[in-house]
Formats: sequence, structure tokens, C-alpha cells
Amino acid sequence: MRWAYFVGITLLLALVSFVVTARAGGAVIVVWAAAVGALAVVAVKLISQAGEPASEIAAMLMAGAVLAASGSLKWIVGPAPVGWPEAVAVLAGLGTAWGLDLLVAGRSGRACFICKLPIDERVPFACPRCHQVICTRPSCWIARRFRCRYCDERDVIIFPIDEQWWRTRLGPRVREGSCTNCFKEAHEADLRACGRCRWTMCKRCWDYHNGQCAHCGWVLPDPPAALRPFLSAGHPAERERQLEPDAQRRR
Repeated sequence: MRWAYFVGITLLLALVSFVVTARAGGAVIVVWAAAVGALAVVAVKLISQAGEPASEIAAMLMAGAVLAASGSLKWIVGPAPVGWPEAVAVLAGLGTAWGLDLLVAGRSGRACFICKLPIDERVPFACPRCHQVICTRPSCWIARRFRCRYCDERDVIIFPIDEQWWRTRLGPRVREGSCTNCFKEAHEADLRACGRCRWTMCKRCWDYHNGQCAHCGWVLPDPPAALRPFLSAGHPAERERQLEPDAQRRR
């Protein structure tokens, strides 16, 4: 979500709402509040198509902020007192935004989490890192890295941080040497040795490469279930590994 657009549209609607309801009766205030909820849904959809994915409650936040700001302006400078219509208006705006958002989502079917465009039921799949439904467009799915664009930009991890998980698959931490990929030394990063070539990579690089050794292409055993379909066509994990302490050193 481009929050600068969100704030700008919210302020604009708040000013319009103040002008419309400054001298209006209770019925007009409530009807206008419902219209604000609908306008908030439209605005959020437009913003999310041009920028980042919108939050599920973004339209409700916008509608509530608009009506709250409008009511505050009436309370400060408005010619009419603030009463029960303004309170009912906030509920009407939030309810309209919530209901219309659900209705639009139900009619549009499945849409890509990133580009928001409708996608065929046979095409979408879940990103193994954020588990959101992604389409196969290159701008949304980074095929060579097995992750969506937003996970790639934000370095979302897929492997657990639990030490036992790493020790079971790659053995204990290597205390000397450097990462084959990012070249950080053992005192700077948590290094783990490859089960085939024994070259070391830090945990961050193991995660970035989806558990595949950057030197020989070996894949660690038992990767997360969400990642397995993408690794099935690659190198199978070698389970006959020797993890003696003296084998942990980099060649």
C-alpha cells in the first residue's frame, strides 16, 4: 500500500464529508457515511493495483478515519452540534466498507496477492515463504529463487531458527573458515558445512539458496514441506553424510 496516497485520499474525503454533512440532518449523514465506505473500498483497490498489496482492513481504516475526522471538524468549527448521527455514521461507514470488500472479493474469485489481477484456478500456487497465492507473472514470482517478489525484496526466511533443526540436517556450527557465498568469517556468521562437499555457508545464505549448496548443488535433507515441490526436480538430498568434527572444516 502506498500510504502517502492513502493519507491524501483520506484527508480529501474528510474535507468533502465535512462540507456535505455540516448542516445535514441525521438521515443524510448516515447515507453519506455509507457512501464514504463504498468510496473507501474503491480507493483502496485502486491504490493496491498501483502499489503494494492492501491490508484486508485498509478500506475500513480509511472510512473510519474519514468519518472520525469529519466529525472532529464539526465539533471544532461546525455550525451544528455533534450527536448520535455521527456515531451511527461511523458504524455505517465501517459496515459498508467491510461488506462491500467481502462482496467484491467473492465475485472476483482468486487474485494474485501482489498484482491483484484475477488468475486461473490452474495457475496459482502458494509462495513457500509467505504462503500467499501468487500468479506466474515474472513481476510477481521469482522462479529461479522459488519465492514471490515481496519475499525476495524483504528477505523473508523459510527455515526455522531452532538450533536442533539445523544441527540435525547440517551438523554443529563450524568455528573456522568463511561462507562460500557471502564470504563472512566464522566469527561473523553461523556457518554450516555442506553434506557433500563440506564447504561452508552461513545460515542466512543456506536460507537464501533454499537449502542448496552454492558450491556443489547439494540440497539439505528434509526441507520444509512448502519448499519440497520446488526442489523435487532438483538435486535429491544425500542422506549418507558423515558429521565428524574434523570433517566440518572447509577444504
